[in-house]
Amino acid sequence: MEKAYNLKFLFLWGLIIGFSFGCGITEDENPDLDDLNTSGFFLKAKVNGVLVEFKQEDMQLVNIGSAIPGVYELAISAGASLPDDSGYSEVITLIVRDDSPIGVKTYDYLRPFTETGFGLKGFILGYLNASESLGYVTDVDEEDSVLQITELTNTRIRGKFSGIIYEIVSGNTKNITEGEFFLKVDNSN
Repeated sequence: MEKAYNLKFLFLWGLIIGFSFGCGITEDENPDLDDLNTSGFFLKAKVNGVLVEFKQEDMQLVNIGSAIPGVYELAISAGASLPDDSGYSEVITLIVRDDSPIGVKTYDYLRPFTETGFGLKGFILGYLNASESLGYVTDVDEEDSVLQITELTNTRIRGKFSGIIYEIVSGNTKNITEGEFFLKVDNSN
């Protein structure tokens, strides 16, 4: 029962962030995408072999904190608006929960918090594709996702990620490879 609740919570969290913060387009669909990014911040990955790259800083979110004693969290979401601002198509979400402060290290699969009893700790990878009307998220029973934070300061974060994610209803999968990000940390949201 708790496992099902946690899975639903994680999926809803990803959908909320996904619909709130955007979509992505490939450079082939919008050759002016580079003109939108003067900061150098980005999140990119291959989704089933197709490159998606999110470079609009106003469509990137990074938040690090601890709302529950003993539970430290990192939330990253990135997307890009459609050229005509008519809606959203894709978003990638990275979430980490841990029993120690978020830092430069590797985070992997989900497992129960034994220290606090609060849900699951580890790395959650999510992907939303609105054109398919489907969301994909890490499966709590699989050890398929990994996030490596290689740089973390008060103002920026850099890292790599990959994983297999699952559509909850059908069980279909998407393979996220070559994930990489360099983003501004902004805890004012």
